[in-house]
Amino acid sequence: MAKKSATCSAYELYDIRKEHLPQIGQYDIILMGDNQPIAITSVKQITPSKMTDVTPEFSKKESEGDLSHDYWFKGHEDFFTKEYASLGLVFPLIKN
Repeated sequence: MAKKSATCSAYELYDIRKEHLPQIGQYDIILMGDNQPIAITSVKQITPSKMTDVTPEFSKKESEGDLSHDYWFKGHEDFFTKEYASLGLVFPLIKN
């Protein structure tokens, strides 16, 4: 299993959900489905970018699926489309 060293989120959803943006130095506890802790993360860097500008190097650091950029992109497009739809919104992905 590859080591996850990056993650991403939809910037505008923080405001819509009235949540705080991640801050450098912040620690979070990651829970499994049964609410048992499995990991502690720390925010070391924040780099705002469009999803279409995410690099293959970054997508590999998320350690998902086969580690390819195509797998990452499709999975995140599906995830964010559902997240936005759950709020009655359309995910604003614009492919070049």
